[in-house]
Amino acid sequence: MRPIVTVTPIIVGSRCGRCRHGRQRVRPADREYIRNPWRCRHSTQRPRARLLAGGMTWDHDRMSSPSSSGQDVRRRFLDQRRQINVTRMNTLFAAGYDDHWGHINRSHAEFIGRFTTILAPGDEILDAACGTGKYWPTLHRADLRIIGVDHSEAMLENARAKDPTVSTQCCALQEVAAIPEFTGRFAGLICVDAIENIGPEDWPRTLGGLRSTLRQSAPAYLTMELPDPADKPDPPDDPAAPLVNGEVLDGGAYHYYPAETLVAESLDSAGFRVIHAGEGDGYRHLLCIA
Repeated sequence: MRPIVTVTPIIVGSRCGRCRHGRQRVRPADREYIRNPWRCRHSTQRPRARLLAGGMTWDHDRMSSPSSSGQDVRRRFLDQRRQINVTRMNTLFAAGYDDHWGHINRSHAEFIGRFTTILAPGDEILDAACGTGKYWPTLHRADLRIIGVDHSEAMLENARAKDPTVSTQCCALQEVAAIPEFTGRFAGLICVDAIENIGPEDWPRTLGGLRSTLRQSAPAYLTMELPDPADKPDPPDDPAAPLVNGEVLDGGAYHYYPAETLVAESLDSAGFRVIHAGEGDGYRHLLCIA
C-alpha cells in the first residue's frame, strides 16, 4: 500500500521557474536569440513531452525486453546527451547563470523551508546537482553543513567563489553512489531542478545512488520538471534520435518527463517515501523520507 501524500497547490510566481539546466535554447538559425541567449522562451515555445514530431520513437513503457542492439543504441545516445549537457553547462550557461537564474521561486523556497525544519542545527546535507550553490545561503541560515556535487566544473567554480566554506566534488548524479565516503553519511539531501536531465534507464541508478548517501529516515527534497500540455511541440533536433515516451530533444537540450506513476514507482523502488508534495513554477516538488 502506498503512503498517503499531502498535496499542496502552490501559487506560481510571475518569474519563470523552468530555466534550469539546458532549458534555454541556442538555435543557429535564431539570430535574435543568439544575441540574447538569456531571454526566456517557455511561454510560447516550450516542448511538450510525448508529442514527438517525427523520428524513431520507442515506447519505453511497453519495452520490456529490448534487444541487445537496441540497448547499445540507447546507451550511446544517453552517454552522448550526458556529455553534451556538461559541455553546455561549462561553455554556455555557467558564466551568466546567477545573473539570470539565481532567483529562488516561491514554491522552491517553500519546500526548502519544509526540508530544513526536519533537520537539526549542525546536520550535514548533500546538495546533489548544486550548480552555483544558490540554495546554500538558505541552508546556512538553518545552521546546516553542506557538501555539494555537480557535473559541471565551471558551475562549481562559481559556487566555490561565492562560498569557499562548502566542500564540493565534480560528479554526475548517476555516479554519486560510487563515492565511498558518501555511503550513509548525510542527514538529508536536496536535488533540485536536475533529474529531468537523466534518461529513464539511469533513473534506478541515480535515485538508488542518492538514497545510498542518506541515513535511515533522513529527509530528501526532490523536484521533477512538468511538461506543459498547452505548448506545441517543436520538431526534434535529430529526427533519427532513439527517443522513448516522455523524452524531448530540442534546441540542444535533452529532457525526460516520466509519467507520475513511473515517478512514484521509481521512488518507492529506490527506498524513498513521499510525505509531502506540491506543484508550482513548472515543477512537482517532493519531500521524501529515506
